[in-house]
Amino acid sequence: MSVPRLWTTNSQELDPFRPRHITDAMKFVQDRPFANPEAAARKLLALVLQQDIDVGQFTNIGTMNRAFLDTGGSELEYVAGCACAIESQWFKIDPSGFRIILLDAGAEQA
Repeated sequence: MSVPRLWTTNSQELDPFRPRHITDAMKFVQDRPFANPEAAARKLLALVLQQDIDVGQFTNIGTMNRAFLDTGGSELEYVAGCACAIESQWFKIDPSGFRIILLDAGAEQA
C-alpha cells in the first residue's frame, strides 16, 4: 500500500533562497472597473442622470451611494469618483451633505 507524501525531502524545494517561478508567488486579481476616479465619476453621473432630475435639482446622496456600491464599486472609489465629479463641476454636494445637485456641465455630459 502506498501512502501519499505530505512533505517533501527534495533539498531544492526546501531552500528558501532558490529562485521561484513567477507563478509560484503571484495571484491574479481582476481589474476593478472603477479604479480610475474618472470612470467612477462617470458612473456616478450616469446614476444621477437616471433619477430624471434637471439642472439645479437634487437627489439623495444615500441612494447614489447604494447604487454605486451595488454596481461593484467600493467606498474609496465612490469618494474618489465624487471628488473627480465635483472637480469637473458635473455636480456638487450641498452643505448639509445629504444631497447631490446636478450642474450644467453634468447635464451636458449625458
